[in-house]
Amino acid sequence: LPVSTDVVVVHDAKLAKEVLSRENWAVFRKGRSYRLAADLIGDHSLLSAPDSDLWRWQRKLTSAAFRRSLLESALVPSVHEAVEALCSSWEEQAAVAKGERPV
Repeated sequence: LPVSTDVVVVHDAKLAKEVLSRENWAVFRKGRSYRLAADLIGDHSLLSAPDSDLWRWQRKLTSAAFRRSLLESALVPSVHEAVEALCSSWEEQAAVAKGERPV
């Protein structure tokens, strides 16, 4: 698959919001990976321009799934449990390796 080798990761929330804003959507050139993804999965909300009718409709539809109360009651406990399990696994591996880094 033709996938771009140039990748930019934005982990600052303020910057991510700016990059994905309506005002800046056209500023950032979309590469081959973006076009390939659009061809494969269609114009879903992550791939459609944020000022299109499709984007607004999909945003409205999906916003209910991201209510704070729902995230706090379902997602946060699941993530917490998964992180606890992973940390326990690492601690067990470290104990077996007598403090050495597991391979």
